[in-house]
Amino acid sequence: KKNNKTKKKKLPKIDRLNPSQGATVQSKQTFSARIQPSQVTESDISEVNFQLEDHQGATSSWLSVPKISGDIYEITVEGFHRYPGTQWKYTMQAQDRRGKKKVVNN
Repeated sequence: KKNNKTKKKKLPKIDRLNPSQGATVQSKQTFSARIQPSQVTESDISEVNFQLEDHQGATSSWLSVPKISGDIYEITVEGFHRYPGTQWKYTMQAQDRRGKKKVVNN
């Protein structure tokens, strides 16, 4: 078990996801997260990607998420008004310069 904890600490950190799980998505919705390098490796974040999943389990292609300031990454998606009352999920994926990836589903 100790090895697994050490492995996780070598991955980028993703937190402060917005919107939160189960939140109602607006017609035009901004998705954001705080993404930081691993405290162990301190390897810079090289890439952040985003994917949507609809209420039927179909997924979008991966979209690049720009860094807007400090360690905050954000992407805005429009067009949800065409799907009233449906549930959506999203995934944020961060990769550091060493190729280590962290994925968080929300």
